Amino acid sequence: MWSRLKESNAGVVFAAVSLSLLFGGLVIFMSGNSPLAIYGKMVQGALGSQFAVASTIRWTTPVLLTGVAAAIAFRGGMFNIGVEGQMYIGAMLSALAGTMIKGIPAPLHILICLAAGAAGGMLWALVPAAARVYYGASEMVITLMMNYVAINLTDYLVKYYFLAGGAYGSTLVTTEIEETAKLAKIWPNLSAHTGIFLALFLVLVFWFLLNKTQLGYEIHISGLNPRFAKCGGVSVNKVRMGVMLLSGMVGGIAGSVEVLGYLYKFMSQFSPDYGFDGLAVALLGGSTPAGVLFGSIFMGIIKAGSLQVERATNVSRSLSMIIQGIIITFVSCKAMGLGGKAGNKRRRNPERGR
Repeated sequence: MWSRLKESNAGVVFAAVSLSLLFGGLVIFMSGNSPLAIYGKMVQGALGSQFAVASTIRWTTPVLLTGVAAAIAFRGGMFNIGVEGQMYIGAMLSALAGTMIKGIPAPLHILICLAAGAAGGMLWALVPAAARVYYGASEMVITLMMNYVAINLTDYLVKYYFLAGGAYGSTLVTTEIEETAKLAKIWPNLSAHTGIFLALFLVLVFWFLLNKTQLGYEIHISGLNPRFAKCGGVSVNKVRMGVMLLSGMVGGIAGSVEVLGYLYKFMSQFSPDYGFDGLAVALLGGSTPAGVLFGSIFMGIIKAGSLQVERATNVSRSLSMIIQGIIITFVSCKAMGLGGKAGNKRRRNPERGR
């Protein structure tokens, strides 16, 4: 898997981003607007003021965490499409820890909530990891299906067991978490919170793991060439199990940070596909720590800017989805070795990298 994904080099990413912006500009032009004016408003809405920067940080934070989660799995030769579900389980357990535990100081309460989210995400990733390692099942299919299980399971639990008193309507919410469980805001009354520093710390841990540890080497070689890894004495199955559990753990932390830093409660359907955005970021960044970081910032700018464009013009925020979708299409086609000499080599040797 990783032997295919690693071919997403800087040139491919630049071409994909450029083409997506050009195609997005064509859509803007067809709607009767000036592409340059709309893109200018997008940049202004993402970086032009303290409010705009706070909005960009707010959107970057969950995508950065889910991007790290997806990248960890990719690097070990696993394809975790279930980060979204792991995020929901993590968010749910964090919200419960934030409401049920009382009378402890803020730092400890936050750590407990984060630990609950991490444990939930890890446990949710255990099933597909075990199915792949012990039964040879496809982790892609299982993780994808488990997203819907997680979303509907959390809805059921909130509706029948943890629904906040006085809550009505289609949105199911838990009671608000204790003040001691809330992450601090970077600026008062703005959306950016200190969860971004935890996300940056996990990027640093991801880099250290890959480049400075024996485990990082085993992850790299198992993802690059499992047969060679086995010949070198590496337990590929243990690595696959480990990267899936680590990936799920970070996915659970992503849900936890969303609850502790922004929502302050568990809310049904709270994620606008953060898990799938993380997959896009991992592909865009070649599953490297730096690539995931810059890819997440780019996605955060696009999302924050698109919201401002929608408020100020008649162009929908769907523009960001168009740009993101085209980027994923171009990058993933190249990364998976479809077409050209790379694609021909893959077709001649389909077992390579697995």
